Amino acid sequence: TEISHGTICTMLSLPPWGATFLEKISLLLFPESCLGCGIKDTLLCTRCLAHTPKAEDPPHKDLYSLFPYQDTRIKAAIQQLKYRNGKRIAAAFGPVLADFLLELLAEEALFHPAAQREGWLLVPVPLSQERLRTRGYNQAVLLGQVLLDQGTVKGLLMDESLLSKRQNTISQVSKKDRKGRMANINGTFVVPKPQMVYKRHIVVLDDVITTGATMKEALRVLKSAGAKRVIGLSVAH
Repeated sequence: TEISHGTICTMLSLPPWGATFLEKISLLLFPESCLGCGIKDTLLCTRCLAHTPKAEDPPHKDLYSLFPYQDTRIKAAIQQLKYRNGKRIAAAFGPVLADFLLELLAEEALFHPAAQREGWLLVPVPLSQERLRTRGYNQAVLLGQVLLDQGTVKGLLMDESLLSKRQNTISQVSKKDRKGRMANINGTFVVPKPQMVYKRHIVVLDDVITTGATMKEALRVLKSAGAKRVIGLSVAH
């Protein structure tokens, strides 16, 4: 079984300072290599990212994705991000995700000029409390943090508190058909502070869009709470 430094830190549930120390040690014992080409000291190199084809947009209005999930490099990277405490994978996606969002919001400004003046809120798709405890982190939050760290999109603010998940649904991965995914996610999100989203422009962020059921439900409840404009963004589709 493959063991990574992220896997070890997650298994031991260490505090931040302990995890940082152990990551340094485990990087010496288990050097990272690119999931695409095998080059050392990175999990996803800039060359592989540059040569990965761009995804077609998901077949739903206002949803956008950067890469095709079926690309073997991207699929492996998403698995690392989702299940192996993938801070370094999130960091690798940061620059390209920020550039993609910058282009997307420039197009939005043509049709929604108020958004450029008022700014955008970044809202990660939440996990249930049970899944958050089990996994120890939310991969969408990791992506949001590295996206903001790029400083590419001026005026972008992230707020994890604007959307919450009221119940622990069965994993969407286990739902093979579109109808089952839609029924599984319906009614699971809630906006705790609707006054904070009222008349705001919002980007909802997730790692993967599959059928679009999760993202569409997130957009729906934010719009119902009074958001002026809501779009969905993911690394892969």
